[in-house]
Amino acid sequence: NGDFEGLSYTNQLLILSGTMFLFFGMHNVLQEAIMNVPEFRHNVMLGYMEVFAVTICSFLERKYVAKEKGQVAPISAYPLLTV
Repeated sequence: NGDFEGLSYTNQLLILSGTMFLFFGMHNVLQEAIMNVPEFRHNVMLGYMEVFAVTICSFLERKYVAKEKGQVAPISAYPLLTV
């Protein structure tokens, strides 16, 4: 029927991975273009604002879209995620 879910897991992974690389590459190109604007003097703040925005958006997604309550992963899994 042409749905994404109808594809094999391998094809889903390949499509999602390729799409993620494409959008991450576009993000990096745009970020470099912003940092190379001669009058732009807030390079460090651009990074901080990016981290802040990802944190807020992932919180909102977990709370209102996934409707997660509390901690989902065991606390022992968190150090591995920071590597």
